[in-house]
Amino acid sequence: MYYFNQPYCQDLIKEIFIKKPFSRLNGDKLKSIIFIIKKHGLQNILEIGTYAGGTTYLLSKEFPNSQITTVDLNNFEEYFQKWDHAKFLINDQKLYPDVAMQADSIAHIQEIYKSLSPNARFLTGNVTSVDISSCDAIIIDGDHSTPRLLSDLEYCYTNMKSGFIFVDDCVHGHIKRACEDFCSRNNIEYKFEVYCDYGTISGNDLCVIRKV
Repeated sequence: MYYFNQPYCQDLIKEIFIKKPFSRLNGDKLKSIIFIIKKHGLQNILEIGTYAGGTTYLLSKEFPNSQITTVDLNNFEEYFQKWDHAKFLINDQKLYPDVAMQADSIAHIQEIYKSLSPNARFLTGNVTSVDISSCDAIIIDGDHSTPRLLSDLEYCYTNMKSGFIFVDDCVHGHIKRACEDFCSRNNIEYKFEVYCDYGTISGNDLCVIRKV
């Protein structure tokens, strides 16, 4: 077992997280986001909900000439103490059985990806403290409560450039309804579909919202 606080483990741990990037937004969803960003020539990407930073790292590699910004409250000690969140750390441990995963491990993993993502800014705080006027692609994967999601949608849609917002985890009913309500109320184009270079896959897990 490798521990973050043991210096001789650092290079081995780094190698593990490079070989298997720690992203909760992967597979067809991330491929579809990358496909749309490329198709529309989007340049400034914002991610709300950094978590371990694996998604930021993958986006940084995929778009080396773009500006990537990621923001998170980074309150992981508090996050994992919530009654329904302890399971996430258990699942993280299953994903990386050779690494001792603890609440403060997520911040250590962020530091690994920060060092590997020269065109990315890792910020701590709420998205409303970030100037997003140049952003044309926004990934919302942060606080999943309805009030926070609606607040993030309102701030992002109002202040971003023309482009796309991607909302993850719409398989959860309250997230899907929040996206539908927000878009319907504001007469905004949206779809629950996954686009990728090999076609379109229908589904409910990713909401694609377009700002014209």
